[in-house]
Amino acid sequence: MPTLYLDRTFELSPDGDTPTVVCEPRRSVSRGWCARITLDPVDPYGLWRRVYLESWTARQPERLVELRVFEGLGPGIYEANSTRTSKKSRSVYFRVGPAGDITILGTDGQQDVVIAQLNGMTAGELEAARASSPGPDGLPRLQGTPKQVAQALIYRGYVLDFVMKAGDPRLVDRVLAIRDASWFFAGINRTIDALRHELLGRGPEVPPRNTSLMDLRGLKGQNSSVS
Repeated sequence: MPTLYLDRTFELSPDGDTPTVVCEPRRSVSRGWCARITLDPVDPYGLWRRVYLESWTARQPERLVELRVFEGLGPGIYEANSTRTSKKSRSVYFRVGPAGDITILGTDGQQDVVIAQLNGMTAGELEAARASSPGPDGLPRLQGTPKQVAQALIYRGYVLDFVMKAGDPRLVDRVLAIRDASWFFAGINRTIDALRHELLGRGPEVPPRNTSLMDLRGLKGQNSSVS
């Protein structure tokens, strides 16, 4: 049976008794975990749900580090996260087949491949399904990586609440028309005058020092970078 080694390596070796994954935890880098993943019924075209697996601890004698070993994986789709270098982690997505075989589906940045697999779709079918369906909040679906979209949905809610309180229906419509998830990471720091200038083409080019949404929400100074 195959063993997937992720302890600063990326190797699939046929040396286990059951389908097995070996991960390396490192403080502030990775907890060294493995989870079975399933569709999120609220948003089947977005990030999945995880059920984290139990592990036992082994020691790597050459480097004197502890490893986490996940054995007896049943058929399904999984995500594992492990230390890649002293400062970086790696996520790997894979399928365990009925015969115990392990097939790699992708790594960091290839979440859409996994989401398509979970839905039984091709990449093109997933893209078409997203384009024709609303997001989990019932509003038009945003475009970006799954992590970007998940965070941008929260920020869009804040921005919509902000502009609705300003009593400007045209501005609300323009915010709803935005599909680029990354816009909301900058949009959350704009004043109402800056939003009007950017989205409606009116208002002062250099907005006055009035309250921004991040001021109201207590978000100023927080890191809003999501990849």
